[in-house]
Amino acid sequence: MQKNSERTVLHFDVKLEASASAGQHGTYRGLTPLPLVDVLRHVERLFAKGNLLARESRSRAELCYLADIRVNKAPGYAELLINRSDKNAPDLVLSEPKLKSRRLINKVNEEGSDFSAHIVFKLAEVAPNTYRVGLEQSPGLPSSKVERFLNLLLRVCSREYRSEMLRPHPTQPFDKDGKPRVVGLKHKFIFKGHPSKYLLSDLESGTLDSLELIDQKQKARHWDSNGYIVEESRIIRLKQAPKGIKGKVIDAIEAVCAQGKRSKLELLRVRFTSSDGLPRKLEFDTYDAEVVNDEQYIQKEIISNFPNPLPSSFATLEPEVMKRMRSLVK
Repeated sequence: MQKNSERTVLHFDVKLEASASAGQHGTYRGLTPLPLVDVLRHVERLFAKGNLLARESRSRAELCYLADIRVNKAPGYAELLINRSDKNAPDLVLSEPKLKSRRLINKVNEEGSDFSAHIVFKLAEVAPNTYRVGLEQSPGLPSSKVERFLNLLLRVCSREYRSEMLRPHPTQPFDKDGKPRVVGLKHKFIFKGHPSKYLLSDLESGTLDSLELIDQKQKARHWDSNGYIVEESRIIRLKQAPKGIKGKVIDAIEAVCAQGKRSKLELLRVRFTSSDGLPRKLEFDTYDAEVVNDEQYIQKEIISNFPNPLPSSFATLEPEVMKRMRSLVK
């Protein structure tokens, strides 16, 4: 539960990928993306048009929307505010028991309880097409949902600003008449969490059950003549040798990630049982052995000492929150 005196910030590296449609042949992957600052400026331009940029849940009870964005206003950073409006959240009740006072605040019409998550991107790369990001933890806005929403905005930008996304065709730069062929870039974010100390502790004290290296290079490849069946992934299943692991489990996992990277296998899925008997599943990006979208095991920091109490939601980026978050994202 949030407190009005502090916020929790999750640490990520976010990888920016680019692809393009290959028509009936699937998708061209591994293309060079635009710099992050250009990608987010497209989002900023879209936001400036004044239209609601939102994603509604299937039940239509919840709406995620972009409330504010500033790119490079604080030099070297981009800042976003993503809000969630929830019609299913219970009406708020405020009480002062000593005075036997209760006050019910009823939602009316299509109102929903609103929650905010601030995001800070550092615009300088820390690795090829990879950037440091801080995400404010907020009820109902896990990193997986934030990632999906941001990728929806990138897809809208790919359509809205297609002429600025055109690049030479990766395999056939000219048509039969010698004219240049182009493809339109589609960008995508992949959030990869910095491992927390709790991950290392749980791995070392638990029991390793299985490891799976996952190949997604042929994702969406057709496996029937009509294109009804497509490939999801290819999996290499691994297990501990009978002699077990000598040394730290995380060192063995990092070694498998390194081998997976050399073999161009993008993802390592690890299943283990914690010391208290609970089954756990984690996914690591083999590129840098970082956790993919599991907030339980992502590095967190608390920001506090705000001059005023913090509400659950903001209409615009809150300067005091942003100042503290920028100081953490280095």
